[in-house]
Amino acid sequence: SGSVTGNVLGGYSRSVNSHLIGNTVTISGGTVRDIYGGQSGKGNALNNRVTLDGAASQANVIYGGRVEQGTARENAVVMKNGSVTLGIFGGIATADGGQAQDNHVTMSGGSVGEHLIGGYVQNGNGAATGNSVIFNGGSVTENVYGGRSVNGPAQNNSVTMTNGSANWLLGGYSDSGDVSGNSVNVSGGTLSGGVNGGETTSGNATGNSVDFSNVTATYVQGGYSGSGSESNSGSATGNIVSISGGTVQSNVNGGFVASGSGKATGNIVNISGNADLSTATVAGGISSSDAFTGNTLNKNSDAAVHIARNFASVNFG
Repeated sequence: SGSVTGNVLGGYSRSVNSHLIGNTVTISGGTVRDIYGGQSGKGNALNNRVTLDGAASQANVIYGGRVEQGTARENAVVMKNGSVTLGIFGGIATADGGQAQDNHVTMSGGSVGEHLIGGYVQNGNGAATGNSVIFNGGSVTENVYGGRSVNGPAQNNSVTMTNGSANWLLGGYSDSGDVSGNSVNVSGGTLSGGVNGGETTSGNATGNSVDFSNVTATYVQGGYSGSGSESNSGSATGNIVSISGGTVQSNVNGGFVASGSGKATGNIVNISGNADLSTATVAGGISSSDAFTGNTLNKNSDAAVHIARNFASVNFG
């Protein structure tokens, strides 16, 4: 217990090519400002770890590993209890040229006031790759991201949720880069928004997936591209949504292109079990361009669907 008015750091360096490796911070009570497993100004942060455990533990923000232009890789944050005012980042790169790879956050209790992010590239074109969040309990006020990059690609990131509450779950997100191979698996908990396997405002969303059951959500989408800008040329192709239970109230989309000329093709929607889609519109693709070609619906149960559209192929099991 007690209070620290400043930050707590497992390791710190601003020297060129000075790498922070294998540092550990555990907080079991009291109040601190920011927590860093390892922070490197001009090197890499590798395999650092922060654990927050204890109902009385309070922090402003937590970073497993934080770098500027280097690589944040294989860092981890474990949150078992307590409260974080802003966000949690397994690994973060804050300057142009940074990368976030294979960072992880596990949350089983407590509360987070903003976002929960496995790996984040905050500036530049660096990639967020292979990052993950496992969310087994607690509350997140805003969104959960497996991996996020401002202008670079978000690839092969994942979110798994079995309990707890959040707004949106996004496997991978990029403001202007491509999102591919990201996934969300949700089998319990409470969502006030929805689920996107991969989302980008102006890039391509390709090969992302969602597995959904035992939850109620407004929207479920495999891949999403667009932000209202008609200049967007990104497409949403080859994404997969599988719904085996739970309730989707508004829309299920294999691929969604919100603006511009991109295509929403080659997407798959699988429906099985006791899924409730009785008020939902289920679409293979949504786009002002091609939203039909190669989209497939596989329906393997008697689950009610309000409207199904934009499928080139429909199969009943």
